[in-house]
Amino acid sequence: MACDGSAERGLVLYGTFDNDVFYQLADPAVVSERQVTVVAGGQPGEYEERFVVDLALASQALQHFISSGSLHLDLSWVDLR
Repeated sequence: MACDGSAERGLVLYGTFDNDVFYQLADPAVVSERQVTVVAGGQPGEYEERFVVDLALASQALQHFISSGSLHLDLSWVDLR
């Protein structure tokens, strides 16, 4: 699981179990495919707006992963294959 960005501008969070298949956390309330810029890993990058989540959603996903080692299945994950 990796999380980058900022609590103020939005966070990008993804998980993988094999470094082959990546699951990106998505905000189901966002239907726009508009691109937004987020600084992740020290580099600005363009992400679909639905993949830039707020601190509350990112925290929920991270806390579940830390405690269980799995993705929170009640949240929206997009398979990036």
